Amino acid sequence: MSQPAPVSPASLPLKKRPALRKLLEDLGRILLVLLALAPVAYSTWKNWPEVRLALEQASWPRLAEGFGILLLVMPLMGLIPWLTLRHLGVRQSIRRVSGLYFLSQLAKYIPGGIWAYPGRMVAYEKSGVGRVQAILSVSREVVALFLGSATIALAGVFLQVHMAPWMQAATAFGILACMLALFLTLVPSVWRWLSRIRFLRKSALALLGDAGTTFNLRWLPGTLAVSLVFWLITGWGFLQLVRAVAPTASLTWLQAGSVFALAWCVGFVIVFLPSGFGAREIVLTYLLGSYVGAADAITIALLARFWWMAAEAVYVALSPLLLLEKAKLRLE
Repeated sequence: MSQPAPVSPASLPLKKRPALRKLLEDLGRILLVLLALAPVAYSTWKNWPEVRLALEQASWPRLAEGFGILLLVMPLMGLIPWLTLRHLGVRQSIRRVSGLYFLSQLAKYIPGGIWAYPGRMVAYEKSGVGRVQAILSVSREVVALFLGSATIALAGVFLQVHMAPWMQAATAFGILACMLALFLTLVPSVWRWLSRIRFLRKSALALLGDAGTTFNLRWLPGTLAVSLVFWLITGWGFLQLVRAVAPTASLTWLQAGSVFALAWCVGFVIVFLPSGFGAREIVLTYLLGSYVGAADAITIALLARFWWMAAEAVYVALSPLLLLEKAKLRLE
């Protein structure tokens, strides 16, 4: 009796092929996350006795102070989208916009890393914001937040943070290249080129159709100022985190802010990692190694992850309460 011929994915029924492809994509994303976490996990395992001792000796009052600072400053992240929407003629309360913003942050922890952005666009549209305004607002929020972080990171790279010269040059080049790429999204000709891509064509043409609104920069000074204040105060909170583990660390406020901002930028650029898992910890461990011992650097990097996630979790938990307010939307 002859054996049946093996079934290849290409010969599966059409209904089953997308499911198989999605499964393979999900497994690939999970594998990438595990690979990114591997160096941090190995370093933690290798230095575990020292890391455990550093955790046991950490100053809880300092940790609480750093967490409190982050809690107090994090609402500024919700202020940025409120400002961008107002510049687009959308009038919603800051409570509601903040609720939509923080609730969408849950999606960035899904393997793939970028889901918070389309998720927020959908949330804006569901609340009554037009599609073009939703696309523009989210893109402007990202630009403002990244430019603020990159500016603080560059200040540290050139003025304060200890780095090898070649690393300093490579880091500065990478940050400036990313800043340039974001600025290019504000140029009409770039969107004309993007309109040739099938899945971007509809959005690109919609933005080009309202070029007067799309490509003005009146929204940038205010949002960038908020972003800079946010990252500077966040740097102060991170400095308390560092001092909780290593009281004698010789970091200044600007150095601490630059180190954390640079790690955040790296995690932002590596979009396939959810919330920059692994990448940010590697950067923090490397940069802090110039100021504290290896075990302390690993400990601070791990605590910084929980520090940030815990503060976000507070506002994610509060977001349903912020959204209870009846939406009051007016387009001018």
